[in-house]
Amino acid sequence: MKLVNFKRLIKLSVTTVMIIASSFSFAGDAKKKEAEQPQKDFDFLIGNWDCEWQRFDPKGKIQSKIRCKWDARYTFDGLMVQDDFRMFNSSGKLVYAGTTLRNYSPQEKQWKNTFLDVVGGPSFEDFVGKKVGGEIHIQTTRKNANGQKAFMKIRFHNISESGFSWEGKTSSDGKNWTLDSRIISKKG
Repeated sequence: MKLVNFKRLIKLSVTTVMIIASSFSFAGDAKKKEAEQPQKDFDFLIGNWDCEWQRFDPKGKIQSKIRCKWDARYTFDGLMVQDDFRMFNSSGKLVYAGTTLRNYSPQEKQWKNTFLDVVGGPSFEDFVGKKVGGEIHIQTTRKNANGQKAFMKIRFHNISESGFSWEGKTSSDGKNWTLDSRIISKKG
């Protein structure tokens, strides 16, 4: 009889340890899944896009339009997004190009973005941002052509499988914003 009770006690102990261990495993899996979720914020951008870039005057009227291409992919085993943006004149000649590296910082709970202008003149710009509802909001502070502090915020919105919109707004004081440019993208 004692041997049967001892076997039951062993079975019960092993079962209890397995239940406790699996609960830690599930908790770890949930934390890992939660940590990986922001890495998917730019899933919509992955692929090849045909775009129209629009420049606005200070009154919000479209001043000019130009054809562009936007191509994005994951790099470093999905930990980073790299996207290349190119603009072409009416005869198809490349007039502007740049690349952006996008990496999520779990410590800061925001995206770190670095843009490198490769055709318009070499320059680096760093942006930070995060997902807000169904949109991505990115911002930076930089110096304008006169050396004064200038602010820029970017918003990815109208996101669907077939396209998205990008808007860039600028400000000299960080309070009053003007629509500077818009990109309308369709799957290429």
